[in-house]
Amino acid sequence: MEESVDADVTIKIQVPPEIVQPPLNTIGRVSSDVELGCSVRGSPKPTVQWIKDGDIIPQSDYFQVVEGFNLHILGLVAADAGMYQCLATNDVGSAQSTVQLIVRPSGMILSRLPGTPSSPTNLHIVVVSTRFVTLSWSTPDHSGISEVTGYSVFWKEESSVRERILNISASEVSVQHLKPSTKYHFRVVAWNSRGPSQESAQLTLDTQPEALVPDTPYNLQAFALSSTEIKVRWNSPVNTNGPIITFKIHYFCLGDTYGENDINVLEDEYTFTGLRKFQTYVFRVVAYNSNGPGMATDDVKCQTYSDVPSQPPQNVSVEAATSTSIVVRWEPPPDDALNGIITGYKIRYKQRGDKIGQTATCDGVGRMFDLTDLSKATEYSVRIQAFNSNGTGPASQWLTVETYSNDLDETVVPGQPSLLLVRPLTNSIVVNWNPPEHMIMIRGFILGYGVGIPDVFRQILDAKQRSHTIKGLKASSEYVISLKAFNNVGEGRPVYETTQTQDQSTPEPLTPLLPPVGVKAVVLSATMIALTWSDSTLGRNQRITDSRHYVIRYNPKMSRKPKTINSTDLSIYLEDLKPDTEYEFSIKVIKGQRHSTWSLSVFNRTKESAPTTAPRDLTLTQVADQPSWVSLTWQPPRQMNGQVTGYLVFYTTDATQSDSDWVVEGVLDDKLTIVIKDLAPQTSYFFKIQARNTMGYGPMSPTVIFRTPNADGSGGGMLLTNDDSKQIKIVKESTKDSSGVSPGVLWAIVGIVGAVAVIAVAAVFAVVYVRHKKDPNVDHPATSSSVSKLGPSALKPPDLWIHDKIEMNRLSRNSIDSSTRSDPVTLPTDALEMDDSVSIDLQDAAAFRNRRHPGVCPVMISVDNPPPLSRDPLGSLLPNGLMSLSTDAPYGINAIRTLFPRPQFTSPPRVNAGDIHQQMTEYSLSTLELQRARNDNCRKLLGSNPRLTVRPMQLQGLSSNLSNSSSTSSSVATMTIPAASISRGPLVGLSTSSCSPDTTVRSNDSSELTKSFSTEELTAEMANIEGLMKDLNAITQHEFHCQ
Repeated sequence: MEESVDADVTIKIQVPPEIVQPPLNTIGRVSSDVELGCSVRGSPKPTVQWIKDGDIIPQSDYFQVVEGFNLHILGLVAADAGMYQCLATNDVGSAQSTVQLIVRPSGMILSRLPGTPSSPTNLHIVVVSTRFVTLSWSTPDHSGISEVTGYSVFWKEESSVRERILNISASEVSVQHLKPSTKYHFRVVAWNSRGPSQESAQLTLDTQPEALVPDTPYNLQAFALSSTEIKVRWNSPVNTNGPIITFKIHYFCLGDTYGENDINVLEDEYTFTGLRKFQTYVFRVVAYNSNGPGMATDDVKCQTYSDVPSQPPQNVSVEAATSTSIVVRWEPPPDDALNGIITGYKIRYKQRGDKIGQTATCDGVGRMFDLTDLSKATEYSVRIQAFNSNGTGPASQWLTVETYSNDLDETVVPGQPSLLLVRPLTNSIVVNWNPPEHMIMIRGFILGYGVGIPDVFRQILDAKQRSHTIKGLKASSEYVISLKAFNNVGEGRPVYETTQTQDQSTPEPLTPLLPPVGVKAVVLSATMIALTWSDSTLGRNQRITDSRHYVIRYNPKMSRKPKTINSTDLSIYLEDLKPDTEYEFSIKVIKGQRHSTWSLSVFNRTKESAPTTAPRDLTLTQVADQPSWVSLTWQPPRQMNGQVTGYLVFYTTDATQSDSDWVVEGVLDDKLTIVIKDLAPQTSYFFKIQARNTMGYGPMSPTVIFRTPNADGSGGGMLLTNDDSKQIKIVKESTKDSSGVSPGVLWAIVGIVGAVAVIAVAAVFAVVYVRHKKDPNVDHPATSSSVSKLGPSALKPPDLWIHDKIEMNRLSRNSIDSSTRSDPVTLPTDALEMDDSVSIDLQDAAAFRNRRHPGVCPVMISVDNPPPLSRDPLGSLLPNGLMSLSTDAPYGINAIRTLFPRPQFTSPPRVNAGDIHQQMTEYSLSTLELQRARNDNCRKLLGSNPRLTVRPMQLQGLSSNLSNSSSTSSSVATMTIPAASISRGPLVGLSTSSCSPDTTVRSNDSSELTKSFSTEELTAEMANIEGLMKDLNAITQHEFHCQ
């Protein structure tokens, strides 16, 4: 097997009591306190009784057994002198030890010596309570031959002969552990270098009566149940002064710096779980009744059971020592993972590739182990585990190391150690080093040290050792440390290091630390409180001259998790507190390793502030039988920061308005509901709410939308706004019998209406098209007599494919009497004949074929008695929807003009789409929009033959036409002219003419064209169709007529 198997067994061994450290004879003075020690061990744990002169000493206010075994006597009197016995017993046996107590006079009853101070003056009471009192006085009027160095405070009960004493250096003292409703006598004596004052300041006072609170619980016990559980039990007080409400258990882990915890219980026992393993906990119990807490019990300590280590050893390293040995070094697991006393370590090692390894063990004190009898030049894997009486903990990771193929060389001396580190302390120096890096045998190390010079003292260390502590040194002294390795050949070169030990620490005075007094909490704001206090051990000037500091503990009154903060002054500002919250404060002083108990707690409440959160869960419901009424309910803000004095309800029908324009309803006090009346039916309202207190207004709640129902009360409900999608979802749907329309029906209606609209548009277009076909005043290309002249090819769509050469002949028309016919005529497709004067390259023709446009309609021009146009420019329709002007046109223009789509004249100008290889230049061209002349006056103005004239235009004229196209009734078309074709003449533009004579234009050769008229019905119908269905544009491109 690769792993070892552990088995647990529990053995309980009973040991009779044994006095480990017997008490020592003690000498005490009258009025002082003494403690007789008696250290006992055994299993089960022994109980100790103290006996004086054969009588058992009962515990009282002046005779107390502390720490389980020691006898503490308060306020010695001469009668306390005698022989005392410590008797320890358990189930197995008993043991006893004897000690003598000698009581001597206090030494203050002396004859008056010159130079001693007078008695202190102005002795008065600062604070008096039930169980403590604070006194203060002034320095003596005469200090004697030297300054006053201290004071002795004596006090005793009026009915007792025992007087106690407390020595202090300040002029103020706090005396603790007094009895309530008891008369005490106090006196204060001043001291200087000569001795005590012969007279003392005296004062008699009565402590305040105890409130009707419970007495102290007794017989408090704590015992461990497991490694994480401790059970605490006690007896209820004899005098409870009313029913016990609760018991509060205060506890903390010894040595822990996180502060004290507490828990309330109703029974007289409690089991703590989830505690730390093998840790000592301290417990005390306080009883509470309706009047408050009573006195706490004395502290009781208990340690949880041990458990297996929860972590592996740390800093594990392996190193080949020789060709047959390996050195393993490690550190124990962390302190919080020991879970008991480490009794040993298991080191498991195996050769590479082996499944079965070997295990070596060593004691729990060692930090290094040699694995011997290994094979040469072999790789080994090593890991280590810690174990205690409960079992074995987890193992470290496998580490690999290879043994040497040959043993180390010992024919020469070792080299210099590769590293030397020193860490000075007060009376010792810790030395760490690394061995030489050469493959030379080392038999050991020589460590030398001395003040100012090395090697005054020398120590021989083991070759496997890597650290050593030099003890018994002088403080504040400079030492020179040397280290060198040696073998059988001799000593190697040393390495040196110089360091200085630390200063000797001053012993702390033996006077006990008293808790701070006069703690005051002053509220500054809603989040800040200033704490001030006094330290009774500092004197009247309250100046801190040593390294003490104060720990402030504070928490909300009902919180169980207090916070702590340190201060080196007698005041502190606590920030980031919660508004309108009552806090509890207590302080203790810490000086070095000593600390006082917690001071008396003080309470104060922070100021209020405006609410920082909005009201929650705003809900709107319809009021029964009142369709126009809405009931609003909500929850108060989570952080009210004070007493809420009212709410403001905002509502509106337009959420885009500013808050100042919303309607506002006020709610007084802390009511959480309101009814809004007289709302409009079938209307969406937006609601939000805001809380206020005496300090201001809080934030707005999220907006909630409510739609009022119909007048009969049906429908309506609350709507929620989704902040992410900005969509409104209906929360309350209308009932089945409501008059509202469901979404399914609504979508069906929309679909039906859309289908009807599409059918209607198609029908209108069909009617218009049919009427246009049947118009007798229009000569269609299909019925024109000129079609027969073209032969069979004329029956195909007029795409006019380009062959080797395209020639344009002049347009010939039959003369028509202008007096008898004014209807428009169609320009026949056979009028476009081939002319040898114009040719287009075959490559362009191929491009045109690839991009042939599906619908080219003939140009229709209305004329009255048109004469032959022998010199007018001729047009030739191309497959891509362009018209090529004849080369015989005036000014030598050879350009291509776009004929369609005509209804989209407001679209951007055409750009080069790749179908024409030449560089294209675009110009604006006004549409021919000639109104039909229906009276003789219009004909007279235009002449008998209205004419279309092509005349030169400048570029700025073209751009002006383009810019003014949006303000005129005519549309703007786009004419695209190849840049290579405009070199034969100047730019030519087309001008439109109405019936006004001023707008009539003529060509240079006086050729005339008849006017073109548009159909009013077709214009109106096309305007309607264009707004409804944009996809009909493709259809309108097939059939375009210019009338």
